[in-house]
Amino acid sequence: MSNAFYLRLAARNIRKNRQLYLPYLLTCILTGAMFYIMNALTRNAGSDSLPGGDIIRIFLALGSVIIGIFAVVFLFYTNSFLLRRRKRELGLFNVLGLEKRHLARVMGWESLLLLAAALLGSLTGGVVLNRLAYLLLLKIVRFPVSYSPAVCLPALGSTALLMCFVFLLILASNLFSVLRTKPIELLKSAQAGEQEPRTRWFLTLLGLVCLGSGYAIAILCKDPIAAILLFFLAALLVILGTYCLFTAGSVALLKALRRNKRYYYQPRHFTAVSGLLYRMKQNAVGLANVCILSTMVLVMLAGTLTLYSGMERVLRSRYPADFSIYTYEDTLESAEADVQASEAIVREDLAQRGLAPDAVHAYAGLGFTVSQEGSALNFSGSSASLVQLFCITAEQYEALSGQAVTLQPGQVLAYTNHFSLPDTFTLAGQTWQVIGPAENFTPSKYTTYLAGIAGLVVPDKAALERLYQAQNEAYGGNASQYISCVAFNVPGMSEEDQSAYVTQLLDVLRSNRPDESIRVSAAIHIGTAALTGVWVDGRAEGRSSIYTLYGGFLFLGLFLGILFLTAMVLIIYYKQVSEGWDDRDRFLILQKVGMGPAEVQATIRTQTRLVFFLPLAAALLHLAAAMPMMHRLLKALSMNNPPLFVACTAVVSLVFTVVYYLIYRFTARVYYRIVRR
Repeated sequence: MSNAFYLRLAARNIRKNRQLYLPYLLTCILTGAMFYIMNALTRNAGSDSLPGGDIIRIFLALGSVIIGIFAVVFLFYTNSFLLRRRKRELGLFNVLGLEKRHLARVMGWESLLLLAAALLGSLTGGVVLNRLAYLLLLKIVRFPVSYSPAVCLPALGSTALLMCFVFLLILASNLFSVLRTKPIELLKSAQAGEQEPRTRWFLTLLGLVCLGSGYAIAILCKDPIAAILLFFLAALLVILGTYCLFTAGSVALLKALRRNKRYYYQPRHFTAVSGLLYRMKQNAVGLANVCILSTMVLVMLAGTLTLYSGMERVLRSRYPADFSIYTYEDTLESAEADVQASEAIVREDLAQRGLAPDAVHAYAGLGFTVSQEGSALNFSGSSASLVQLFCITAEQYEALSGQAVTLQPGQVLAYTNHFSLPDTFTLAGQTWQVIGPAENFTPSKYTTYLAGIAGLVVPDKAALERLYQAQNEAYGGNASQYISCVAFNVPGMSEEDQSAYVTQLLDVLRSNRPDESIRVSAAIHIGTAALTGVWVDGRAEGRSSIYTLYGGFLFLGLFLGILFLTAMVLIIYYKQVSEGWDDRDRFLILQKVGMGPAEVQATIRTQTRLVFFLPLAAALLHLAAAMPMMHRLLKALSMNNPPLFVACTAVVSLVFTVVYYLIYRFTARVYYRIVRR
């Protein structure tokens, strides 16, 4: 027989099984297109012009790796649905005279045709959608469009290699599965999994232990740094527990329901429970996959949406003024002199430009890190209770706020954020009493990723010096220095002018302080060692960096969310199709033994709803258990806004539930059409 015969037969097989192949092919096209887009954006020359372009490239490169791994695993997995439905047909070909080598040729041509269609669709779609994705990225990070992405040949090559590799693996697996199976086994493969599964108590207990351990880590871990390290361990435990409970625990639950005679011996429950029990061996893994993919979508979208929605609050907290100038000195006197010098330089420069600073906050003090344990602030302890202290004298506070303050030894005024400071606490071997709030004093640049913030007003320089000596002895070479701050706004200055003025202010400071190292602050550095020179912060510059960081998270979350949601839809669709063909003959028998069409319809509805919404319920439970750890991870990214996090999570959960229900309505129709034939 010629190759043309095998080609025609392969094309006919794909066309006849289009109900199975079309969704699979569309998923291949979408996965390939998304891989091309991520790869092309990573190599996009326009990313160099973005503020924080290196961060964007890291996100996009990470997305390319995730999509590549996902393409191999997921397409390989979904192919098993196709092969299971095709085995009976291939067995029939084998019985009618086609040898195994002939089947191998047919399968080879089928793979080649599917690969050609997938390559054409994914590369064309990727090139067309690449510009749209780039515009979306610029919109998210709020950067003007200045570059139109062209066709990226390296990305085309990488996508083609990935698709060829995946289809080659799938073909090899299919050939191995079919060629080693006898024709009679191929014909009977549709009935595989009909034997009642055994109750595997060990796996059920293992699933409960893994799931409980993952939940315990997520709920009980209070340390944000430890949460970063333990997040993946908790996720792996939950994934393992989900698989064990869906495969073994579901069987144990169904058998327990079967032992409940009052529940089981009802027409609707009898057929639903028995049908689920006999098919759970092949159905449980698909349900677990749907649950895990749903959880991934919920976690990613809830986290990234919270970050993006709270960016302005983070920006205002991180940059309370339009501009801030910081110096680091070894003595308080030097820091106080820096305050006067920096303020004089700023006022003179702005006066020459016809401008005047507004809301000037100028002060000098001491900043260092402690950990809170009850009413004690210690120089060592858990990072879960870190507190950033910034201390100034009553004299400095009076000059800053215009309020006269009289403090006795051991008394302080306090400003706090993100945590609660006791009215009486110990620090540096001394007991301190908070006698009132430190109004009009928000420590500039003292928003950190992991810690609470406290501004303390101490009685005098002697008290401040004692704190300096205590933290110097505790931290040794890593002790903090005295810090001066001049923070101010410039009314009427636009965002673009503010960005330009940062550079101009740097030049002015360099000309007036030629012996100092003067630079733009790119990171939170209070509390670190050996900082010297002058640092300048600009809110406009910070906005670009924060929007790039959080916008990159959102873009990656949206991209991967779409990919995982597509995978979930495909698994559900194939599960419904497979179950429809499995149930068709079973329900025909039930009608022949006396069940009416209405009873059969009710049984079908009960069974499909139970199977369909169980993964959603488990995913929402996983999300609820993960929320404490997610909050700590968000806190590590300077997002400490629990009400916003809860609101975003609720919105994402509601929207996802609606989408999930729509998927159910669509795929249930496919199931009903097959069963009613």
